[in-house]
Amino acid sequence: MTFQAGQSAMLAGSQYVGNEIQRLVPTGNLKAYFKVSNSYVLSKILLIIFPFRNNNWMRKPRPSNSNDQQTTLEQYAFPYDDKNAPDYYIPVMGFATYVILFAMIAGVQGNFHPEVFGLETSSTIAYLVVDYLVLRGGLYMLSISANGYDLAAYTCYKFVPIILILLIKSLSTFTLFNWVAYVYLLVAYGFFELRSIRFNLFGGINNSTQTMSSKTIKKSNYFLFVYAFVIQGALLWFLTR
Repeated sequence: MTFQAGQSAMLAGSQYVGNEIQRLVPTGNLKAYFKVSNSYVLSKILLIIFPFRNNNWMRKPRPSNSNDQQTTLEQYAFPYDDKNAPDYYIPVMGFATYVILFAMIAGVQGNFHPEVFGLETSSTIAYLVVDYLVLRGGLYMLSISANGYDLAAYTCYKFVPIILILLIKSLSTFTLFNWVAYVYLLVAYGFFELRSIRFNLFGGINNSTQTMSSKTIKKSNYFLFVYAFVIQGALLWFLTR
């Protein structure tokens, strides 16, 4: 009887802890960000590198389905159905690829040591946290609501241009070409960030930017311009040093 009572107490406790974790960190929401396909990954990478020809930046709404788990008031199409949808697959793979590539380049240059992985990982995470807080804080000061998961995804797409810059710098000996490539990738990524955040993170489907005052829209455009080009340019420079 004592064993059964203890087992019941442990089950009840584990269920309570699981519910609390689900409440604080809704992992059900995260699963949607990993629903990608090969065509989506390719389309997204091309969109980040060549964003200027994209005419539609709005995300597709997902029709309500009784079988879907309703985790938010707004439902969007999953990434494999919409190239404008944010995901975590590209950021996670980009982060891992960046750290490995950075260590490989250090090894080729004769500067590799075992601590490179840990130091580069910790410093990169610190940059990402600061980047996220700047974006989140700026939108908060402007009284603009935004999904934190989406913001985290958009701040980590920078690894696509960063990896390309590192590869170009390691393979090319032409300084002018390296600078041209850096400037282009910075402008392309800044344009991608500006458009994606501008059209998709100002309140979602049911609260478009047209409901905001013209003064707030003007301030948000200034902030996003500085964030997308100045701040991201500095981060691209530091992470590809």
